[in-house]
Amino acid sequence: MNHIIIDTNVIHLDFKLNKARIVTLCNTSTILGHEIFIPEVVIDEIVKQYDEKAEECINSFNTALKKLSGLSTSPITQTPIDAKGFISNYRNELNNRIKQLGIGIIPYPNTGHKIMVARELEKKKPFKDSTKGYRDALIWDSVMEHTQKYSSNCGIIFLTANSKDFADKNKKDLHADLIADCVSNGIPTTSIRLVTDIQNFIDNEIILRSTELKEKFNQLQQDGGLGDIDFIQLIQDYISKDMLDNLISSNDFDSYPGYAPGLYENPEITSIEKVSCSFNTIREISSDTILIQSEVSVQVDLDCFIFRADLPLIDDSKFPTIIDYEWNDHYVLASDSATFKFQFNILTDTNFKNVKSIEDNLQQVKYSTGYTFN
Repeated sequence: MNHIIIDTNVIHLDFKLNKARIVTLCNTSTILGHEIFIPEVVIDEIVKQYDEKAEECINSFNTALKKLSGLSTSPITQTPIDAKGFISNYRNELNNRIKQLGIGIIPYPNTGHKIMVARELEKKKPFKDSTKGYRDALIWDSVMEHTQKYSSNCGIIFLTANSKDFADKNKKDLHADLIADCVSNGIPTTSIRLVTDIQNFIDNEIILRSTELKEKFNQLQQDGGLGDIDFIQLIQDYISKDMLDNLISSNDFDSYPGYAPGLYENPEITSIEKVSCSFNTIREISSDTILIQSEVSVQVDLDCFIFRADLPLIDDSKFPTIIDYEWNDHYVLASDSATFKFQFNILTDTNFKNVKSIEDNLQQVKYSTGYTFN
């Protein structure tokens, strides 16, 4: 048996905990003999992210509603949404969903402030510097305390995409500072397995061990749909200009670095040229849930601005098309094209009547000028 401990990024923006990653992990737990755990500090992070996201959306909605009311020639019955009331019950709903999925909660660690401050001042991982990494340190200590309690009976797998703060340079093994923590706490260094490639782990160690539905897969490849669901149309409808714009523009809240060359300012998708889908597998992950995986390629055109003084810095082989050299005194308007590659995970009921969730995992953005982001 393995205890799989998940970091916040495993369920990034999955506020309802209904997407493929977490559902697959939890639904296969009995069959594959693993248990899922989440540190209490991660729960607090999710709640905080939800509150911020909800307030952002509600403020935008209320602002738009006020403007619309000023334009309307007839009364609008919709009233502004009270943000505080809207978000007040989320923690209870989240805890209920965690219980429903059978996820165990690891309480806050007993680490003393003196020890934590000493590690912070010495900038030991997972502290980034003197002001960042406190929550990561609490998550790590939660993992260590759980390992001390259970490692004699099971394996411990720490699932996190944060290789920068938990992993060594190879992004596969624990950082030397964390190994030292284990040694000082009497924890064998082999007791904790660090996994930073979350999707690869789920694909190869979880999904591939579930039941493959070969006949349904052949039908899906041939028809692009099963039961009442046209999966190709579902994916095409899911992909939007706004979705892709969010991926190429940096976003502090969503932790997106912005998958566009640094010289491209305010990049914006101008058109979606082609969406291609191929299906990888269809598997039964529980008695009432089917998982369908698809590789999706999206070809787009985009515009951006480039600071005129930066033009000489661009390699000739990666020079974009310049639409307007005289856009203004400082910038030129340029265009490029790119291909987004995704893995889509779709959960349905066993009769293929209803889609339970759809999840996109970006794998690569490749520009025609040669810039590539993996």
